[in-house]
Amino acid sequence: LGLLPLTVPMSSKHAGKSLTELELPTHWGVQVVGIQRNGVTLISPGRSTTLNPGDQLLVLGTPDRVNELAFWLST
Repeated sequence: LGLLPLTVPMSSKHAGKSLTELELPTHWGVQVVGIQRNGVTLISPGRSTTLNPGDQLLVLGTPDRVNELAFWLST
């Protein structure tokens, strides 16, 4: 378990959805603990926070689960 970076791809169909809608802890066993967007860092983003293309996420989870999430976000 660790903190790993992940970028939301520009073409992600999941961009524009809130953390609540994505249900990342339920489906992937990971938690987004920070988002860097346009030079601004959001610490402990709320569940209503939406993901934008190009967001840099700081994700708490195992490397395998974060890699699976990265693949899913790229679809």
